[in-house]
Amino acid sequence: MVRVAPYMIIALALAACGGSAGNGDSGASGFADTVYSPSEAAFTILSDVSSGGRLIVPDTTGGYGFALPLYVGDGKAPDGVCSIGAPAQRIVCMSSTHVAMLSALGLTDRIVGVSGLRYISDPEIQRRQPADIGPGENVDYELLLSLEPDLVMLYGIGAPSPMEPKLRELGIPYIYLNEFIEQSPLGKAEWLVAVAEICGKGDEGRRIFHDIVTRYEQIRLDVPDSIERPKVMLNMPYQGSWFMPASRSYMIRLVEDAGGSYVYRNSNTSSTPVDMEEAYMLASQADVWLNVDAVSSLQELKRVLPRFADIPSVRSGSVWASNKRSTPGGGNDFYESGVVYPDRVLSDLHAIFTGKGTDSTYYYVELDR
Repeated sequence: MVRVAPYMIIALALAACGGSAGNGDSGASGFADTVYSPSEAAFTILSDVSSGGRLIVPDTTGGYGFALPLYVGDGKAPDGVCSIGAPAQRIVCMSSTHVAMLSALGLTDRIVGVSGLRYISDPEIQRRQPADIGPGENVDYELLLSLEPDLVMLYGIGAPSPMEPKLRELGIPYIYLNEFIEQSPLGKAEWLVAVAEICGKGDEGRRIFHDIVTRYEQIRLDVPDSIERPKVMLNMPYQGSWFMPASRSYMIRLVEDAGGSYVYRNSNTSSTPVDMEEAYMLASQADVWLNVDAVSSLQELKRVLPRFADIPSVRSGSVWASNKRSTPGGGNDFYESGVVYPDRVLSDLHAIFTGKGTDSTYYYVELDR
């Protein structure tokens, strides 16, 4: 990925929190010290050389997130940049992955509000029941104000969050966390380092991420180059189309790092819909079928997709759903903490592909016959 220099991103963040870009200096000249330059993810953390404040700078070059920096500290923030005077203590999370990052840091007690409480898997959040402010397009702003948040963690897929104008009007600081645009599993997880810095726990965040990388690489390197890799099919039809991930996407990198071989080779940059005939041909080549979360047994799968009853993975029973840790409200921890702990996902996939340790998978469950 080609990265844009942090000072250029700051200059582009005009009126991010209701300010302006000033005379073109952007105030970035005092941020000469790079505190953290990620190995996988697209953000940078800079230090204010005079006050020690931190500037978290998302970089969305080549992606479709939003690069709105956040300044944390009591120094002078660059013009037009959201700022909080101290590490965030009262946080509203608009995505369950933000909850998972704070949970990994042991900071769920700082979460005062969420969006879609019933979809969140984290047991501490379910026990404590913080306020549910609603979805981005229908937020209860009166409730949000009553929470007195230091920061709202947003996401924006293809367009800015509908909350952004109102947050500027109310003077509530916010930041976009762009882990969803990362195609590297470790790149997604590395965003917890940015979250840690926002919360004044930078050293702890770097330590936790280092441990995740170490475990991930141990599993990846355990896959011999000489093995015959099982061929892997993914997903089920959705609204009449079967979406196949791009060959260099997040899920396919996990499959390949765990020792599998994706059946749909392509040069696409995003998921591609295929018709049922092509999906059947692909599935007929596969030894393992993953992410069939819409059904709970092989019998149900055969009823829903009767033509697929004779493919190898169904005959052998090697069909897996990623919803072992689903919630009564419809949440799925695979899409929550699995983003922060790709080592756990990789361990599951390695077990499935080798047939060793499948009785102790964390996110995946084999469909009952």
